[in-house]
Amino acid sequence: SLESSNFLDVVFNVLQDNNKIQKTNGGIAELNAMDNIQKALLPTLMCAAASQGLTEDLKNMIFSNTGGTGKVSSALCAKLGDYDKRTALHLASSEGHVETVKFLLSLVEESDEKIDSQYVNVSAIDRFGTTPLRNAIDGGHLECVKLLANAGAKLSGMKHSKEGITLFNRAS
Repeated sequence: SLESSNFLDVVFNVLQDNNKIQKTNGGIAELNAMDNIQKALLPTLMCAAASQGLTEDLKNMIFSNTGGTGKVSSALCAKLGDYDKRTALHLASSEGHVETVKFLLSLVEESDEKIDSQYVNVSAIDRFGTTPLRNAIDGGHLECVKLLANAGAKLSGMKHSKEGITLFNRAS
């Protein structure tokens, strides 16, 4: 199941090994197929690792060179999110995995004009209209709320519950 660290490792290693084989024996069609496989699977694997607080596994996935044609990178997959557009930050925040949230936020670069990252959008909106900050608030994960608020995360037009506003104000 996706709840096993070993499963995540096996699938991720197959992606890497398959890429090595294709680079030596395959042509561009195989590499394009690898891009599509990575784009379909890697965001979901990253989200599974984040939802379980498997920070080291997540680091390995994000910073790996998974290959293909090079058009689909681990960084792109981290930012894309899964089939529901939920990112690793959504899942880590939702489950209250403070160390995983800290790691993901450490990838964010701040400047006067914007808060952005190659890997993480602190205010990403999933297909349900929620952000990582909203997930942390809904889960009652005060430390995650504080981390996200300090990183500039937004609620993005969400309907705010009375409890959520209280929690957000306590964290700010």
